[in-house]
Amino acid sequence: MRAWAQLRKAGTPTPSIAAWQVIAPDMNLWQLQLELYNDPNIAPVILRSPTDPAKKVFFVPWKPGSAPPHGPPDNQTVELIRSNGGRNDIEVVFMWANFGALPYSQGRWSFFAGCMANTTSSVPLKYTTSVASFDLQGCDRPMTTGSPLGSQMSVSPSYMLQRGSLPLAASGKLAGYTMKTMFAGVFRRRPENLFLSDWNAFAQQGQPNPFPNRTVPSQGLGMDGSNDMERN
Repeated sequence: MRAWAQLRKAGTPTPSIAAWQVIAPDMNLWQLQLELYNDPNIAPVILRSPTDPAKKVFFVPWKPGSAPPHGPPDNQTVELIRSNGGRNDIEVVFMWANFGALPYSQGRWSFFAGCMANTTSSVPLKYTTSVASFDLQGCDRPMTTGSPLGSQMSVSPSYMLQRGSLPLAASGKLAGYTMKTMFAGVFRRRPENLFLSDWNAFAQQGQPNPFPNRTVPSQGLGMDGSNDMERN
């Protein structure tokens, strides 16, 4: 981060960085994140709010219907982050994936979102992993609105609705077709922010472990490779 800040100071464009930190009453890692945010040697590369450049962006997970630490964040901790020791220079933005329509309208960001079968009628929104029959306009998702950072959508080479190793839980890349049809929806809606995501490569999956006494990441694989999201 300091190297990027030095490059930025020298006039070389670099990415901006933002924390995405689980917070709960018994967790204090967010305090270490704020130390980085307040470091004058690092602050230049911290992502800023486009509506208020004085504020640095801090993402917090909020998974609808889940219990802490991924469920509703601790309000007191959120306010402590926003205040940042009295500086009042932090914009907290909640983010998760594959949630229903309401959080999108409440400004919640998505780090990935699956294709939905219908987003225009009164039929409840329904995610699908069957994108092979879609034309390039077929993959639709709601767009985040009401965020202090502006509207937002995400695009990914694939996505999973549950565990990537479960049958019919991941869409597959389909030689890039999944990403193409997701981009078509983005071009149609024109969000102000686009989140390009990968997939949960090291998410632990509910499958037999061939190596006793070791934790093995499945990387989205079924035991027979049928749901390998790296395959075309």
